[in-house]
Amino acid sequence: MKAVAFDLGRVLFDFDYNIALKKIEDKIGISKQEIIQALFFENFAEDFEEGKISPFDFYLKFKDKTGLSLDYPEFIPVWCDIFTLNKETLSLIESLKPFYKLFLISNINKLHYDFLKKNYSYVFSLFDKEILSFEVGFVKPSPYIYQYLLQQPDLSKQDLIYIDDRPDLITEAEKQGFICIQFKDVNQCREELKNLGCFIASSEELTSLNRLKDFLKEDNSALLGLGNTLKGDDSLGVKITKALKDRIALPVFEAGFTPENLSLKNFKGIKRLVVLDASPNISENFKVLNLDEVLSLAPFSTHTSLIFFHFLKRELNLDIIFLLVKAESLEFKESLSSQANIRKKAVENFFLLNFSEKGRV
Repeated sequence: MKAVAFDLGRVLFDFDYNIALKKIEDKIGISKQEIIQALFFENFAEDFEEGKISPFDFYLKFKDKTGLSLDYPEFIPVWCDIFTLNKETLSLIESLKPFYKLFLISNINKLHYDFLKKNYSYVFSLFDKEILSFEVGFVKPSPYIYQYLLQQPDLSKQDLIYIDDRPDLITEAEKQGFICIQFKDVNQCREELKNLGCFIASSEELTSLNRLKDFLKEDNSALLGLGNTLKGDDSLGVKITKALKDRIALPVFEAGFTPENLSLKNFKGIKRLVVLDASPNISENFKVLNLDEVLSLAPFSTHTSLIFFHFLKRELNLDIIFLLVKAESLEFKESLSSQANIRKKAVENFFLLNFSEKGRV
């Protein structure tokens, strides 16, 4: 899986038009129920969500429909201040961000979008692409709006999961061939994502990844993979580096289980080195440790000591950290365990998204 697309309303933000209508109940000439009926069942705002009319024209339309006695500048905050951030969904998105492209696809009008973008800029910064109905000219469930999800390099329908709360929108997306989750609550959504093979990082794992990103901000950094390809999950390091070689903007070395056989010439010009290795001795899915911190793991690795890396640090003045990925099985076989394979794909996605030549799309 390469990408996850989120709906906005009732998924990322809850909203309630009654909040707005209560503020203007003495300034309208029809009942609140009639307005709710028009908004939800008569597509009253659809042309606004499709970007076919301007915010001011929508205000005039709303005023004509309801008899509203409110000036346009007063109408805007009343119309817009109806949203509540779903913090649990936000946490889920943050946990997916290091590994997957994130899209926002929403039936939304310009006033609501501008209000939310201004007041929740951090939330919107998490998305790699926004597909907004008022910008593209289509609202879900039009099949045309879903096609905007695929306007990314090397992304197919089978690479993407679409999340929405409305069953009718899910049904249409499934007809288009997308993998879908109908959002009911965050815990249910999280479990369905896991069942589809998505990796969701814990807060500790996010801290490790941020530490790794900060470490690799410096120029002249490199990645070195360790592992025995005949011992199951012990091969994680070399399998990940093999998948990343020539695909990221970092030098990548495959050292097998004998890194001491590498020539010092390989490290000429390198200032920072990330050693990627499997470890059965960590509780997290992966953990970032510096050269001194790995001493607390005995042994930190299944096939090498720290002597070689202390030598590199001393002789070449290398700054070295370890990205340890949890190993489940060290049996003599060439394949990875199912859990290790999910971790492998997550780490690969992390490097491809954050350290490719193009960076995040």
